Amino acid sequence: YTASYHIIDLKAYQETLEALKKEKPRFIVNLYDETRPFPELKTLINQNYLPLTTIGEAEIFLLAPTVK
Repeated sequence: YTASYHIIDLKAYQETLEALKKEKPRFIVNLYDETRPFPELKTLINQNYLPLTTIGEAEIFLLAPTVK
């Protein structure tokens, strides 16, 4: 898994996006309390994932069945 502080502190935005596009994890968990911007991740989620559920401050997305 990858945590937002790793991405931000290491400035690993592009590396993270490439890994997500390649690996296509079945789930992505987005925490509401993360306020630092990562618009490319939001775009990736909106284009390839479906909202599944929310648990507390965590929104869980499921990989869309049409994504290969």
